[in-house]
Amino acid sequence: MAFLTKRLVAAVLVTPGSQGRDRVFFGATVELEDEDGKPTRYQIVGEDETDPKMGRISWRSPIGRALLKRAEGDTVTVRRPSGETELTVVSIRYA
Repeated sequence: MAFLTKRLVAAVLVTPGSQGRDRVFFGATVELEDEDGKPTRYQIVGEDETDPKMGRISWRSPIGRALLKRAEGDTVTVRRPSGETELTVVSIRYA
């Protein structure tokens, strides 16, 4: 109960569109392309909302952190257990 109470007290309501639509911030749906041209789509969400099967990743995950504040056309390097990979931001969308 104490854990949930702390979470509620610290919660901040974020309106995704108010953060600027030309960069990746919390709430963005980001279309990416890896070094082999394979497309991927992720939505940047809070830690309690993650669902990797649905493409919902935490802003605190390695990919989420690498994407924050990036713009279309930017390329980021992400360390994964299988090694480093480069991802290019193809588009950014806010629902």
